[in-house]
Amino acid sequence: MTNPVTEEKLRKLTSLSGRQADKSWLLYLAGEGEERAEIDDLLDVVLFKTLGKNFRENIFLEPPTQSVCQGEVVLGNVVYSPNKVYSSFGLRAEEILSYSIHHLSQGC
Repeated sequence: MTNPVTEEKLRKLTSLSGRQADKSWLLYLAGEGEERAEIDDLLDVVLFKTLGKNFRENIFLEPPTQSVCQGEVVLGNVVYSPNKVYSSFGLRAEEILSYSIHHLSQGC
């Protein structure tokens, strides 16, 4: 049985380095008990090194899926790891309409 926390770390690593995540996953599956715990600890180090973030000091949230980020009107980019563009960010026509109606009804 696998650890959901370790699986989540591997998902984060996959979005940054798919090959490294694949290798780590295979090592994790091949290991048992203490070996799996060591791999889990090493994943913390790899994520820290890759993202350049200290998880104790910063809140680290997963980016939304790329399909959620994209829209017809591009407003900018979603940056996930330091200076790495994850996806474009935009609004769909229905979101623009909804936003406009809401703000017009508020007198904005």
